[in-house]
Amino acid sequence: MDLEKKHYENIELGIAFDYPSDWVEITDESIKSFGADVLIHSDSVIFGFKRVNVKINPDGPIEMAIEKVLKDTIYLGETILEESKLDKYPITNGRSGTVIVKRSYDDKNIVIHERTFIINDKKDRGFITLFEQDQQNTQSIDSVNLQNQLEEIFESFRFL
Repeated sequence: MDLEKKHYENIELGIAFDYPSDWVEITDESIKSFGADVLIHSDSVIFGFKRVNVKINPDGPIEMAIEKVLKDTIYLGETILEESKLDKYPITNGRSGTVIVKRSYDDKNIVIHERTFIINDKKDRGFITLFEQDQQNTQSIDSVNLQNQLEEIFESFRFL
């Protein structure tokens, strides 16, 4: 049974997408600490979009540009769990690439980050999405329910 959806649309950012109705948009100043333009969350996950300014050769292979942007998102202290995967989440009028990393803050606080870079077909507008899951509350970022929710968000995503 599908849950009701909420709709997010931001003309200034040029994006729109649907997300699960039991997730909540963060609209207060705390969004700045995440460095995101859009941030939503549930009990155990945080999902957000951050606009990125990248120079991509419009005539060059997009796959190499996506790989480079994803590598640049990996921070010191993070371990790659799943190498870059192109179009894990197909984007209407665009392309995507995804990488999954793990960060251990201490023995008990392990956070899994799934980052997806999406870029429109014109190669002039891109976003990094952050999907963060607290491993104290769940067993795997690949839980079927969460993966289905992510897929639905990306299926509904549109560049405006």
